[in-house]
Amino acid sequence: IKLAELLEPLRLEEPEGFALTTPMRLDFAFVETSLAHLKESTIKPALKELEGLAAAAETRLTIVKADKSMKHSFVNRKLQWANREVSKEVGAARISLQSLHRKAETAIDREHLSFQQALEALPQPDLTSTTGWFESQADFESEVEELVRKTQWALRRLSTQIKTSHLVYDPKAITPADLAAAADAEILDLRERADAELEFVQLGKALAVVDHEFRATVSSIRSDIRKLRSWAKVNPRLRLLYEDLRRNFDHLDSYLTLLTPLQRRVPRAKTIIKGFYIRRFLIELFRARLQEVNAEIIVTTSFREMKMEGYVSTFYPVFINLVDNSLYWFAQEGTSSKNKIELDARDGVMIYSDTGPGIASDIIDRVFEFGFTTRPGGSGLGLAIAKQVLQRAGWSIELAGHENGVRFVIAPKKGKL
Repeated sequence: IKLAELLEPLRLEEPEGFALTTPMRLDFAFVETSLAHLKESTIKPALKELEGLAAAAETRLTIVKADKSMKHSFVNRKLQWANREVSKEVGAARISLQSLHRKAETAIDREHLSFQQALEALPQPDLTSTTGWFESQADFESEVEELVRKTQWALRRLSTQIKTSHLVYDPKAITPADLAAAADAEILDLRERADAELEFVQLGKALAVVDHEFRATVSSIRSDIRKLRSWAKVNPRLRLLYEDLRRNFDHLDSYLTLLTPLQRRVPRAKTIIKGFYIRRFLIELFRARLQEVNAEIIVTTSFREMKMEGYVSTFYPVFINLVDNSLYWFAQEGTSSKNKIELDARDGVMIYSDTGPGIASDIIDRVFEFGFTTRPGGSGLGLAIAKQVLQRAGWSIELAGHENGVRFVIAPKKGKL
């Protein structure tokens, strides 16, 4: 545009009062024609192209600006959508948390209320009665303790569930994949043990049937011996036979009585176990074998006076197995000196020891291994099962000495007492 304006004054016109000669007029005409031709052929197309380029540039600038605005708007909308969607889930999670908290509190309160109602409904012993007090007291005590145990179990189960939910949100906790892998490994191990123990479970059931039939037979024999007594009184020749039969039967009956506390499984209830009762049971059970190997069971005053709450069928078999092992190795050692088995107790911990040959150092780590034994024909189950049963009851058994005799420590787990 500026170029056209600059060229405009170059139009040649004859000045006023000035006369051009013909040659001069021709030269100026040529120049004017040339300039006009230049303007039409070159300058105007260039200007038109410049205008087109400017328009295209302006269009591109407008498009870029609009595109940038559109992109910025897209990013903002997407961020707003993301925040909005996550905020919804945060709100839902908080509502779920509040609901879980209310349900947990409701469950705890329900268990507590059920306990209080059941406790108030328990029949109390007659405080004015002069007879049957001890029996009523024992029944009342047993019912209260059973109610407490059931409520404690229910509350501990709730507590465990709550603690487990905490682990889900703990970044340092074991991952579900690790727990699943550990569970799979444990399941495989339990299956192997179950297969190995199945035969012994069947044997135990068979022995229960035999015991039932044995008791029925013993009852019949007892009745017949009583009938024979009246005949022996009037017939001297039958008297010696009667006395011999009664003596042997009483011995047999005493062994049958020893089996009674070992069979109290279902239904079973915890009772107070005293060291004095354990000593008496072991001496009665192993009286003959103790004499055969010249051994004695020594019980300290602290063990004799010890008391603990538990199941007879949990603790008695442990001592039976330990004494049986000691007597076997006493017999194998063949020493002429007096063999001793000592039962002691210190601060709620029971200590079993003997003066036998002990245990070789290379096998002490396998003492409680399932199926391991050094006794010919042994099953290798006694100590392994004893350890598992005690663990389930909240106790442990460990080998504390193995030279010049053995020393086992039976102790409650931390917090049990």
